[in-house]
Amino acid sequence: MSAKAATLEGRIRQHWDQLSSHEQRLADVLLAAPGQLAMNTATELAHSAGVSKATTTRFFRHLGYESYEAARR
Repeated sequence: MSAKAATLEGRIRQHWDQLSSHEQRLADVLLAAPGQLAMNTATELAHSAGVSKATTTRFFRHLGYESYEAARR
């Protein structure tokens, strides 16, 4: 995996076409305000994107993270 793909933004862009519409909505929130990841819980992030917490969990697993917490590191 390239250095760019190792970043959250890179992973989102790499997987964009495979994301569901709800996952893309979540991705849009993160791309517009990357600080959301560091400052919010998974539940708060889901609420700000208008998606379920389960969608948030699936989204980060889809990007190759073990969990939301793993993506925050």
